[in-house]
Amino acid sequence: MKCMNKKQFLERYKNIGALFQEKVEFSCSTDWIVQIFPQIVFSNASTDFPTTVHVPHKNHKVTTLQDFPWNTISTNPLILDEENISIEDKIINILSHSRFRKGSINIFLKHESVFRQKISQAILLGKPVSMVVPTLPFQNQNPLCTGQAIDHVDISLGLMFAQLRDVILSVEHIYKPGLKIILLCDGVVYADFFGNSEKNKIQSFRMGCEKVAKHLGLAGKVECVDMSWIIDQISLFATVRDDIRDKLTSIFDERKDLDFVEAVRSLERGMIFNLPFDGLSSEEVVDLANTKLDDLPQNVKEQLRSVTIRYASFLLAMSLLGVVNKVFPNSLRGTVHAKDAPQVALHLIDKKSSVFPYHGVTLISLKKLLRTGNFRDASRVVRLCELPQDGDIIKIVIEGKEDAFAYLETT
Repeated sequence: MKCMNKKQFLERYKNIGALFQEKVEFSCSTDWIVQIFPQIVFSNASTDFPTTVHVPHKNHKVTTLQDFPWNTISTNPLILDEENISIEDKIINILSHSRFRKGSINIFLKHESVFRQKISQAILLGKPVSMVVPTLPFQNQNPLCTGQAIDHVDISLGLMFAQLRDVILSVEHIYKPGLKIILLCDGVVYADFFGNSEKNKIQSFRMGCEKVAKHLGLAGKVECVDMSWIIDQISLFATVRDDIRDKLTSIFDERKDLDFVEAVRSLERGMIFNLPFDGLSSEEVVDLANTKLDDLPQNVKEQLRSVTIRYASFLLAMSLLGVVNKVFPNSLRGTVHAKDAPQVALHLIDKKSSVFPYHGVTLISLKKLLRTGNFRDASRVVRLCELPQDGDIIKIVIEGKEDAFAYLETT
């Protein structure tokens, strides 16, 4: 699978800018922002009862692998015993199955008609069902999360692509054209407000992810597209985003809608685990993570507020302009967050992993691995600071690399 570049993408998706040149009033009301915010921006972090975290250990025993045989990661497609229903129904049942679906089945069913329309259209044309999922920004640079370079490729990403492969194989089993997944990699567009300036390395991360997908046999079935290639074609995007940012700030400062204010504060609290906090030690960041939002130092609160407003404004501008739906009008809209919106929410790995593959590290239970013989079943993704404090943990690295490929729990 050759990595797609910007030129190839724009040759395939011609005239993106023209989709946003109509004389349409894109300004938004404050009522719209308050109403749409919970559907677009997800956070469930507690402002008053933060999760207690610990300082990550730094002196694990280390074992080195010459290489990792990616093609040995097992497949486990979902084979449902359903003979007397339509292909459309079968695909719906796969996407809504608890193995793949994130969040409530009721939310999925609420928006099922939207999904069915896209699926039936693909079946009618004999084409693959298509799904677009914004994800895969970069390795989280917060010292409590990965402890890895921004472009490091580890086994967590292999577990993610194995999960996507299972979804694709499940659909292929009952519909030969199958399912194609387009990953909108949002690292470059998020880089500035998360304090990551290494955009070349963020692009390197995307290309590394594509190589893992190729190793797992996903060439032509999964594509990694840089979201900035799209945003750069929309001349009015910055104007719309900045207008939303000003209104969002004003609504929050007025504090009339308490539910909205609390939603923004929850997002601020969650950003504790997304910012790199350059210049602070792991111990100092742990102290921040274990502190109530209102008790944080003023400069930290201002930093969290700034990134929260910028992040939310970007997502709201994407929604107001209908970017994904206009560029990919025939595709299902996927998401990694379970929100009340017409989006198929997916587990990127599985239900036992507490964070996204780029927000944590893989912890492999040796005990479970020996019992089941299944590497995927024995693995879960956790934040670096969530590695067991009282167990024997071995850091696994690939020869020539310093960053962890995975961690092995031996007790």
